[in-house]
Amino acid sequence: MVIVEAPPLARAVYHTAAIGHEIHEDLYVSVAQVLAYVYQLNMYTNGEGPLPDQVVDFDIPNDMQFDEEGNV
Repeated sequence: MVIVEAPPLARAVYHTAAIGHEIHEDLYVSVAQVLAYVYQLNMYTNGEGPLPDQVVDFDIPNDMQFDEEGNV
């Protein structure tokens, strides 16, 4: 099992979205990068594609960069 660690992105989603609601549009690209990586990784583990490069750089707006205590 692979875990994608992206604490700044996780905090941004946590502090700007509610369960059952859409994520903020400024986070669409970053979340899409994680989903694409997971999809490509699944393809790799099924022998249907190359090992994808790990996603490490996410574009998170300054006003959505929270610390561990929820402060911007």
